Amino acid sequence: MSMNPADLSGSQGIYTTYNQRGFIWERDLYIAFFEPGDSVGFAIDAGVRLHGGEFR
Repeated sequence: MSMNPADLSGSQGIYTTYNQRGFIWERDLYIAFFEPGDSVGFAIDAGVRLHGGEFR
């Protein structure tokens, strides 16, 4: 998984603004899974949101 660090913990990041809800607070994420031997099992662009409050 990889994403822009500011989208995670910047002033408008999902970790910093954990109490916000909805599609507008979803951030871009790239996920790649590698099989043994370094062949790519899958790679996909996705969206991520945080769920939880003080115990996230």
